[in-house]
Amino acid sequence: MTGQGNSNLVQTLQALRRSLAYLESSGMDVALLRAQVAAIEAQLGERGVVDASNVPPHGASWVGGDEILAALGDRSVIIGGNAEGVLIITGDGNRIIRSPHDVDPTVLLRAYYRALANECRRLPLSVVDPQFVGPLQERTLSLADVYTDLDVVSGGRPDADDPRRWGLRMARGEGEGRLSLLEALAEPNMSCAVLLGDAGSGKTTFVNYMAYSLATGEDEGLPEALRCPLVLRLLLRDVAAHCLPSDASRGEACMLWDALERDIAARLGSAAAERVCIHLQGRIQEEGGLILLDGLDEVPTAGERRKLLLEAVQDLVGELPAARSRVLVTARPYAYADKDWQLPGFETLALAPFSGDQAERFIERWYDAVRPLRGWSDADARERGGQLQAALKQRSYLADLASRPLLLTLMATLHASWRQLPEDRADLYEETVRLLLGRWQQ
Repeated sequence: MTGQGNSNLVQTLQALRRSLAYLESSGMDVALLRAQVAAIEAQLGERGVVDASNVPPHGASWVGGDEILAALGDRSVIIGGNAEGVLIITGDGNRIIRSPHDVDPTVLLRAYYRALANECRRLPLSVVDPQFVGPLQERTLSLADVYTDLDVVSGGRPDADDPRRWGLRMARGEGEGRLSLLEALAEPNMSCAVLLGDAGSGKTTFVNYMAYSLATGEDEGLPEALRCPLVLRLLLRDVAAHCLPSDASRGEACMLWDALERDIAARLGSAAAERVCIHLQGRIQEEGGLILLDGLDEVPTAGERRKLLLEAVQDLVGELPAARSRVLVTARPYAYADKDWQLPGFETLALAPFSGDQAERFIERWYDAVRPLRGWSDADARERGGQLQAALKQRSYLADLASRPLLLTLMATLHASWRQLPEDRADLYEETVRLLLGRWQQ
């Protein structure tokens, strides 16, 4: 059998083991499943294939998965790490722990970026079929396969006399000079910007798309000004929860660098995190990069966390080479309308609703990506996509919902599963909420 065939067999074995462990913990009879595991293990053994995931390394628990994060050049690959070091599979299939000081920091950075990209790219297959619960089916759609460019309008300065009205205008995407978000961010005056958008408007999706594109080097579709070799993505709710000391008198950039180290440790283990963080911090401070800070509105006001975080962001900006750095913060308009939330010196952009053309492009990309996963022909996928586009034109309330990317994604999910949408608006809402709850539970 080919190497790909062996790899598929190993993946099946690993999935079976996970199912077996779950069923055993539930007290169920697992004799048949255990027999399947034994049969595949024997088959792999006859071929001389080692499933290294079943060989536990010495030492503490490790993070990461069995996907290759970086190659070391000696037929060894990094797949994770723990508190002792980097978790490596050697060329002969053994698992070892190696000190991060014995690995080139650029290799460790590549491993971190691969792990970050794996998270940012994922759209679980359950989004295609609400009934998808099979434990052995783990294929995914990639965000890059379905991502559709967003548009923005200029937000201007928040209205000090009526901030609530300004926030409502930004939530609706009402402003001047509608253009592509990527084009807007590439403008010279956008080195520091706040991206505003209501729930489901695509803020986090855009952040993940940018992080994935730059972390993988798949940035051909980005404007030249945004093709930064270094990228940093942080979720501000995590920064506020773990990296803002309660006794701090002011926010400092080191709080964000501490958050970066935590994020690296979650993907490569704590032993590698410090080495990677020092390396990445030094390079960004010297070379610049793209800093993505997602979810300012999710930072609570208690304990002056909001104030500390805003000060930390400003301090970080002061450490970066201005000509080679870009900082993007995302927030919901209602929060940023408050003068105490605002970042001095940051330009403001607000996400515009999807236009009809954008909705059509998304549907085309969606069905093109779903087609091979569902076994449809090109003609069948085009026909299904055309049916959804026709439904949006025939029912005005559907077109209104489709102006918000999240709701359009959910409608495409239901339509791909059922080949139609509920005729009644209330039924559509009910099924959409049911789908969201099912995904959250999974």
